[in-house]
Amino acid sequence: KVYGLRVVEPHADGCPHWHLLFFMEKRHESTVTSLFKKEAMKDSPNEKGAKKYRFTSEKIDWSKGSAVGYVAKYLSKNIDGKHIDSDRSTTLEGTEAAERVVTWARVNRIRQFQFIGGPSVTVWRELRRIRQDLKEDDAVFNRLDEGEWLTLENVRRAADSSDWEAFCLAMGGVFVRRNDQTVKPVYQVPTIMEKLIDEFGEEHTTTLASKTRYGDDANTRVIGVVFKAAYLATRGRQWKTENKEQFLRGTKRIMTGVTDIFEVLEREGEYQRMADEQYSQYQEYLQRVDELAAYSFDFDAFEDGKNGRGPACGEGSCFSPSSLDLCQ
Repeated sequence: KVYGLRVVEPHADGCPHWHLLFFMEKRHESTVTSLFKKEAMKDSPNEKGAKKYRFTSEKIDWSKGSAVGYVAKYLSKNIDGKHIDSDRSTTLEGTEAAERVVTWARVNRIRQFQFIGGPSVTVWRELRRIRQDLKEDDAVFNRLDEGEWLTLENVRRAADSSDWEAFCLAMGGVFVRRNDQTVKPVYQVPTIMEKLIDEFGEEHTTTLASKTRYGDDANTRVIGVVFKAAYLATRGRQWKTENKEQFLRGTKRIMTGVTDIFEVLEREGEYQRMADEQYSQYQEYLQRVDELAAYSFDFDAFEDGKNGRGPACGEGSCFSPSSLDLCQ
């Protein structure tokens, strides 16, 4: 059992060079060392200098530095070259050398960094997609008790806060077997639904593995993580490669019709606004007519009372406007 990190960088001739930093029990030290040396000497073992330079191993001298100090320079050299003044093998600055190393790794499809013996890095990455806290009363966690929910949330918080040590401990520690880790990744093979018609003309629906653009079966892809009976989906979108020119042409065709519809709606809206304006003017006109009619009626009543032509005049009840109180 080993735990550590592997870093790959190119020699001057482009040959991959490994740097391994491993922690292990003392009883496994000789076995692990001999196995790595055996693998290193499989290819061209009689090459000049192979036995001396092909594989070397040494224990960390804690008086000179730490394990992190040993790998930090290799990490920086192969990522962005920051804090590296210049490359000893070339005349390039650290940042320029790092750009060439990254290009070399991508062209040759070489994995530059790999943790070995620890918990799943895939789980670490997937949990970092979940930015909000996991709520205990969420329906997803109905089958978990309080202790189990807290265990899952501790793993997520460790990943979200970039605390690798806490994440390792929450996942079961180093040397933990994949099947024994607290949280596990969930994979799915992309599939397509296809209708088949048999010799009797009956339709059947079958599920087939999707194909890549080269005609190969598509590999499995991560869709989430699982803890006991709780499944957390972390991939809400699916991406695919499209021809940009065809996409833009299709979008333009779609928007042509949409633009026409918007123009119609805009014209309808303008007509509606004009109709509303005319209706408002008509309402104001009717209100004005009612007010004029009321004024005319009040004036006629006033004149009749003043001239003694009221309906009760002559019976002692003839009145004038001045005899009415305010309420009347």
